Amino acid sequence: MAGFDSLRLPSLIALAPLVPQLLNWPAHIVDASRTLPSGLLQLTCSAWRFNGGGELRMAWISSPKIQVFTCFAYPGEQSSQAMYAMEFVQLGTRPIVAVLDFACAQGAEPTAQAQHWLADARIQHAIEANAQDAPEWFVECRSANNIFLRPASASHFGALGLLHLDLLGRWCAAVGGDIASGGQQISDARFNDYKHHHRMNSPGLPLMEKNFGVQWTSDFLDTYFFR
Repeated sequence: MAGFDSLRLPSLIALAPLVPQLLNWPAHIVDASRTLPSGLLQLTCSAWRFNGGGELRMAWISSPKIQVFTCFAYPGEQSSQAMYAMEFVQLGTRPIVAVLDFACAQGAEPTAQAQHWLADARIQHAIEANAQDAPEWFVECRSANNIFLRPASASHFGALGLLHLDLLGRWCAAVGGDIASGGQQISDARFNDYKHHHRMNSPGLPLMEKNFGVQWTSDFLDTYFFR
């Protein structure tokens, strides 16, 4: 895969049935960059609101030394689906982690549908068992519906990108079904604990604060990406 940016358009195509509209975030938030001795470090992001009030938020960090793709999808108040969160990280040519998680509301039971999606996807995409070295901060908040992998090679991210698009497509179809059936109003605040835990423990915090500043990082995470 030539960088995780190749997942940008396919992710939006998966979202298309929900009629997404681009949110007008400030230019300095959606595209930040800094020239380092090793080359250009760039962080770009976009957020899309769709029918039912849900949102898809995506961010990419790209440089010769690191590639990151993060996606958080919130179902909105007319859907009872879990939220979908994923992240791919690669340092240079060395793969670090691939995480795909269907997070339920705080205290809620794992959804049978999300469990089925992951079980089926593991078979279809030949996904091995989860790695056992997840960091403590993720163990504290991970749902029972997650895939946590240490890819064997950078080329493995190509197959994992297809897995992401498969799971996102299933999630979008389920959310769309809830909206079409006139689902009850459910507050999206049910995911606040999960969002806050990721915001406070994000492995990218030191990199962003060092290169883009503490204030910019706080604005990006608190006012926009994890608001």
